[in-house]
Amino acid sequence: MAQTRREFLAAGLGLTLGLGVTSPALFGAGTKNRLASRPADPLLVVVELKGGNDGLNTVVPCGQGAYYDARPHLALKEDEVLPLAGLKIRHESDYGGTGLHPAAAPLYALYQRGELALLPAVGMTGSSLSRSHVRASQIWHSGRPDIIGDTGWLGRYLDEHGSGRSALVDAGHEPVELPLALIGKSGRDIVRLDPASCKQSDLCGDSRLGRSLALIADSIATGSGETKIFYTAMDGFDTHASQAQRHDFLLRRLAQALAGFFEDLKKRLPDGLDQRVLVLVHSEFGRRLQENSGSLYADVALPVVSETAAANVGTDHGGSGLCMVLGPAVRGGVYGGYPDLSHLQDAEFSATVDFRTVYATILENWLQCDSRAVLGGKYPLLDFC
Repeated sequence: MAQTRREFLAAGLGLTLGLGVTSPALFGAGTKNRLASRPADPLLVVVELKGGNDGLNTVVPCGQGAYYDARPHLALKEDEVLPLAGLKIRHESDYGGTGLHPAAAPLYALYQRGELALLPAVGMTGSSLSRSHVRASQIWHSGRPDIIGDTGWLGRYLDEHGSGRSALVDAGHEPVELPLALIGKSGRDIVRLDPASCKQSDLCGDSRLGRSLALIADSIATGSGETKIFYTAMDGFDTHASQAQRHDFLLRRLAQALAGFFEDLKKRLPDGLDQRVLVLVHSEFGRRLQENSGSLYADVALPVVSETAAANVGTDHGGSGLCMVLGPAVRGGVYGGYPDLSHLQDAEFSATVDFRTVYATILENWLQCDSRAVLGGKYPLLDFC
């Protein structure tokens, strides 16, 4: 049988399409090369979007008709989104164009500079993540879906690394539960940054996440000491109903906070030291492709929406979702892309990148740690850092 063009490209470039591991030469946003060497003292900031962010309406698969068929009220039109396809070499496995939600415009500037990597379909290759908030969060935090563990992937990294500590950062007033991701076997201290002791910045905005990222920026700029990992979160992404305005509101705050964070660091850190900082953004799962009738309402204080069918619809818990990796040292672009959305399994689209590949890439390429010791296995690496 004659080899198809897609098969020829995959064989010639060594792509592992079954795992969603794609060549950055195909999916990279620009020509920026990675740093010749990793920073001597790399820092990682993790932002968790709690509730299950709708990746499909964040990085929009506007080239796929199935997206519009499944979301007659929620789908964003192609002329509404900020185009991503023009900034990377296209490949047949991408199944059409993609665009960024217009509310995330501050992140688009980072993407155009090659400082934002987008991974639209991250999950578990070969199986699906739990649709339970609790269990899915446990899986992401532990990095071990095969067990219900009592340690997290970042806690185990610090156990293996032998030095450094982590910080839980929240600018709210009520106590925040310690995330499993930071817990290790060694009982290493996990610090909590005190908002009263840090200089705030207006660049990140006045949202809770914005204030939290401003705290992190201040800690880094004034000398983070032994703190190597910063962890914070943003609530409100469980958009079962009233999603259109709700999601727009959340993405505006998220984008302002993230873009302002790097602008603040760039102004305050001399000689390009902001290149020490990498940010990972993830959610416990994504949303289903099919919109719902809007019968459930998430408990989060947001602007009131009109009582129309179009305004009330939302989306339910899904599996694969969006990861973002940001920073001046990131090799930006779209990694993995979306699968063909006209072929679903149990109402889900399949993952093109395993979440443990994201973790392994950060552990190996950024934190310079043996990922096998942390994740309990070896996973393919991407090239976003």
